[in-house]
Amino acid sequence: MQRGSAWRTQAAFAFLCLVAASRWIFSEAWPQSVSTLRSEAWACGLLAVIFAAAAVVRRRPLPGLRSSVQIVVLGACLLAMPAIGAAFHNAAADSLNRTVAFCLVPVIVAFFGGIMSAETESAPRLWPGLAGLGGALLIFPLFIPSSPWAYAGLVLPAIALGAAVACLRRAACTLSAAWSAALLLGGGGGCLALLELALRTTGGSPRSTVSMGAVGLDILLAWLTIHVVLRLEPLQYASQYFIVPLLTIGEGVLLRISGMSLRLAGAGLLLAVAAAVLWRAPVAKPGTSTLQLR
Repeated sequence: MQRGSAWRTQAAFAFLCLVAASRWIFSEAWPQSVSTLRSEAWACGLLAVIFAAAAVVRRRPLPGLRSSVQIVVLGACLLAMPAIGAAFHNAAADSLNRTVAFCLVPVIVAFFGGIMSAETESAPRLWPGLAGLGGALLIFPLFIPSSPWAYAGLVLPAIALGAAVACLRRAACTLSAAWSAALLLGGGGGCLALLELALRTTGGSPRSTVSMGAVGLDILLAWLTIHVVLRLEPLQYASQYFIVPLLTIGEGVLLRISGMSLRLAGAGLLLAVAAAVLWRAPVAKPGTSTLQLR
């Protein structure tokens, strides 16, 4: 990545973390902006069409069937897994439980990165992810699931998301950025739409209108996600799962929703250190799993 491109990617990542951490503020001040499965599916679908059109206009070579299927599956894991808790009516549906569960993502990314790394001395380490997970457990009250199905609903989406982040750059290295983005968004939007359809069929999701405010914010988040995940190293991208809770806590303290305590300060320090170490993860050598960013 060139210097100017790297700076833009880092700025986009910072903005992604800030918007994701501040979504609760938007939701309280502007109830129409509350995200739903339907609004996220619309956002991913619209962006997929735009990126596919851009790839056609720029005459990017069509991806092969095998590559397309891989990227679509990875897109479903990347974009739909954070919302899959809505399909459950147990501990997996609790937002705090899911926040803690997705703090497993950096651990999963480090694990898969270590398996795929050809150089053992540069293999990602697990301890930053475990430290950040410990910090999250100090902050958020975890409601212990009462059944194996509830545990699976909490843990399996985080594992799928972490595996997708770890494998994405390698799977997309032969594709243009436009087709990669279109396929990722198509897979995510399709999975979200199927999940919404399944919930309606079982009576778990009432019919509702699509708010343009929610779709607009979901488009912004989806675009930022795709933009940075295709350019950052997997562990750098995974650091957001510690940065976003840390920013949310900071916003709560600044808005005096919660006071600062020794426990909160210690947890925040663990999250900050873990995120910093992940961000300084070794960068892949040129020519190894580098996307054709055209």
